[in-house]
Amino acid sequence: MQGFFSAELNTQCQICPAGAVSSQGSFGINGCNCPSGKYIEYWKYSSSPYIPPAKPAMSRDLECLPCTAGGICTQMDADGELVSTYPYPLPGYWQPPDNIEYQSVTWKGQTIQTPIDDGPKALYDCPFSSCLGGLETNCSAGYHGLVCGICESGHELTTNGCKECSGAGSYVILMILCAFLVPIGLCGLYVGSIIQGNHIFIFFVMSFLNLILSDRSGNNFFSSDNGLTCRCTDETVVDKRGCTCFQITGLQTKELCI
Repeated sequence: MQGFFSAELNTQCQICPAGAVSSQGSFGINGCNCPSGKYIEYWKYSSSPYIPPAKPAMSRDLECLPCTAGGICTQMDADGELVSTYPYPLPGYWQPPDNIEYQSVTWKGQTIQTPIDDGPKALYDCPFSSCLGGLETNCSAGYHGLVCGICESGHELTTNGCKECSGAGSYVILMILCAFLVPIGLCGLYVGSIIQGNHIFIFFVMSFLNLILSDRSGNNFFSSDNGLTCRCTDETVVDKRGCTCFQITGLQTKELCI
């Protein structure tokens, strides 16, 4: 049965929007409720139950609209009754939080602050299974922000969403191992190249060693023209005089001068 409501106290009752019903003595258009899965654009009638509408009879021009995809338009009121509400998100969807604004209204000689009805807010798909839905649009643990797509502190973003950080301990150990094993490996390759007479590879290996194995006194390593491994200070690198070179024959090493 079509419902009615009072737009203001002690005024003529108005008919609810098409398809809506109401309880006896309902005050304000918010007292009109639609069947499950539908809602009314209350804000088009009045921006607040305490603000009289410009045209009280325009309620007959409104109707119950299908709920937005991804949303639900029914909630339980304080009396345990199901009532219509603006679409709010189902799990997997997100909605911006309420930013309530107030307006001063004079009612029965008293000025009160009443919240302004701005209408329903848009619903958005969530990129991960992080949106719990509901009136508060809560995010699951480890997520926050727009569409629950930002990782909280202590979490890292992966292709499957935000995961709790495993800690930097394993990376530190890996870096320490690399710091020791890479130079040792290059030195081993260099010795093998000398034995096999691969001078081109020797040149590239020694160029790299020259960058990572310079000691604190400024000594640098280089490969001499005759294939010797040499070490000298920065001042003598140009003419290679006074440098100490090492000749590797098999597994024996001896110092030479050039």
